[in-house]
Amino acid sequence: WLSVNTNPSLGNVFTVSINTASTTPGVHHGVITLNSSAANSAVTIPVTVEVTASGVPYVYFEGARNNATFLAGEPLAPNGIVALFGEQLSANEPVQASSLPLTAELSGVRVLVNNKAAPIFYTSYNQVNFVIPPDTEPGEALIQVERGGQLGNTTTARIEQKAPRLLRLNLADYGIVVNQDGTFPIPVTPGYPSRPARVGDALVIYALGLGATSPAVAAGVPSPVDPLARTTVNYTVALGGGTIITPTTVTPFYVGLTPGLVGLYQINFTVPAEAPRGSNVSLALQSEDGIQSNIVRIAIE
Repeated sequence: WLSVNTNPSLGNVFTVSINTASTTPGVHHGVITLNSSAANSAVTIPVTVEVTASGVPYVYFEGARNNATFLAGEPLAPNGIVALFGEQLSANEPVQASSLPLTAELSGVRVLVNNKAAPIFYTSYNQVNFVIPPDTEPGEALIQVERGGQLGNTTTARIEQKAPRLLRLNLADYGIVVNQDGTFPIPVTPGYPSRPARVGDALVIYALGLGATSPAVAAGVPSPVDPLARTTVNYTVALGGGTIITPTTVTPFYVGLTPGLVGLYQINFTVPAEAPRGSNVSLALQSEDGIQSNIVRIAIE
């Protein structure tokens, strides 16, 4: 239950780790011994840890976050992927769902949205990733975790019919957008398959929270290939723009769930001749009733 690790890049720094998952409740004693290649004597450090029985799962206030932005207070949407943060959410090692359709219980953990079990992607001590059930009604939803039959506290989240959010590449503000050859439309960057997009290229944007589809897809079930699950609301892609400049808008040729996956949407569009050029072109998604996504960046040459 006690281990010590070193990291040469940190110099004379030792990281002590305690794994309480494999220990029984009670007081545990251990020893860390530091030996030196010099003439110094060994140094012995006693370690005492008291392990108590686990409490009920606890989710943080505003702990249910959109899995695209992770910002507190943002709305969620039916069929949206959510990261739920808290403590003692799972008593086991982290577990990732290994097959589809997703189940409503993973490693002894369930997530209840308005008392209805949600499909789960991932569980760990302080994070659970799940999908808002597609039939969840708009309004304030109550979310809680059940671990091994123990119900935790509740947190609330605002559910809207759609809450479009574009996924980020974790590289500056660039989005997870893919050129037709599989590269990212960003400036050529070491470590990333990359090249700027070109006029006429068909790009794919990946997003969450675009709302209902036709046909509807059951909770946790992979999206079909035929027929494709298209959104019931129309969207446009906005390229460039600002406080003075009007963005170039494009009508996508597909907006819907990504076939074979759960909760992931994609927007397919062709880069028009009038698109703005540059290494930092803003990109956003807007629904026909005026709901706009977050902004990401791409490069167009």
